[in-house]
Amino acid sequence: MNRRQLLKGIGAAGAAAAFRGDGWIPALQAQAPVDWAARIGALPRPGTEEIVVSAVGDMIISSPAAGRQAADVQQMYRILRESDVSFGNCEQPVASVGFMYQKTSQMAWPEILDDLKASGFTMLAAANNHYMDLGPEALVQGLDESRKRGFTIAGAGRNLDEASAAGVTAVKGVRVGLLSFWCNQLQPGGYLDYARAGVNKVGVAVISGAQVTIPGSDGSTSTLLLPVAADMAMLEQAVKRARAQVDLLLVSFHFHWGGVGLGQGPRQSDPNSRRILPADLNDPRNRVAEGRRLIAKAAIDAGADVIMGHGPHVLNGVEMYRGKPILYSLGHFYMEITKDGKALPEFRFNPGMVRSVENNWYLEEHRWAAVARMFVRGGRVTRLQILPVYMDVQKDGFPFLPADADSRKINAAMTELSKAFGTELRTAGWYSEVALAT
Repeated sequence: MNRRQLLKGIGAAGAAAAFRGDGWIPALQAQAPVDWAARIGALPRPGTEEIVVSAVGDMIISSPAAGRQAADVQQMYRILRESDVSFGNCEQPVASVGFMYQKTSQMAWPEILDDLKASGFTMLAAANNHYMDLGPEALVQGLDESRKRGFTIAGAGRNLDEASAAGVTAVKGVRVGLLSFWCNQLQPGGYLDYARAGVNKVGVAVISGAQVTIPGSDGSTSTLLLPVAADMAMLEQAVKRARAQVDLLLVSFHFHWGGVGLGQGPRQSDPNSRRILPADLNDPRNRVAEGRRLIAKAAIDAGADVIMGHGPHVLNGVEMYRGKPILYSLGHFYMEITKDGKALPEFRFNPGMVRSVENNWYLEEHRWAAVARMFVRGGRVTRLQILPVYMDVQKDGFPFLPADADSRKINAAMTELSKAFGTELRTAGWYSEVALAT
């Protein structure tokens, strides 16, 4: 390689840096691409009698993505494919029948399940605010098509008993169970009643909330969103039933609870500039409301081993409770709602929704996600890694392993967000590990 080719390869800034101090070799090393195969190959391996459980957050996807050939994509999927259990929240109806209730639905045909299978997923949550969007017939079809392909799926059913029952699979002689619940702050009526499973009604398992006013000793009052007692009793009973069936019990919560919505709050990007707003970890989206902590801890008290949260579409922190991890939000893993900044026409959004989709999702946090990789022995998590993931929601919403600069940001954010719960995260190169009690 001659001097001109080298300058072209590393650029003027890299060349200028190279002439300062240490010469060409450090500059070339700084520009070298990441060897993702080596990095993923170097991840710790499970010990004797340990199984590997990987989990991601929300998945909204209608176009095949598993065949993308870039190393930062395929090595990301390698994490899922080499795990014994790989979980994600299917935040959309998957069906070829039904009608659109909300007029804003993200949906996919059953063939997308083949792509999720090729990506490495084995477990799916169905309790969320979109799985019922195409109606009862579509919900049942989605469950049937998922199970036909070998997925373990939970959170929805032909009635409440089925929706609140655990999906169970066996890996390496370990019985692994999954429960799934949608935790929401909607008022009774409307979509909430439509989507909620009942004694003889198709739907999803729901934990609803009510505003409670708390008096202070100084005469002031504060308002908390707390879960309804009847729904908490349903949760406790479901966990106890599942506990008797499995060796490891995973519980998925789709949290729409507290905080602010997409169109609210002070941090709104100018839609004309499409400018990405830098992360603000004090934003309500990044914090965990008290009601969410109460729900997650109640599940562990009843017998759950791992809590896998999602719903805010941003990362939230990790809490260790009674030696068991609560992953409050792993962000979104797929967020395919736009293409090059334009709302996907396949969704047939009304004009108001087109504007909402195209003018939102400009927070830096919307580009951050994570894979939680856990080693489990005897029903307890013995090691928990947080592996950063990145995506450009405006471009296509498909994930990949991030550049080192973005990995550092994601690791730092998860470290800071977890401090609120007294949880320590330790950086291990490009990812982080949760400090578990010995």
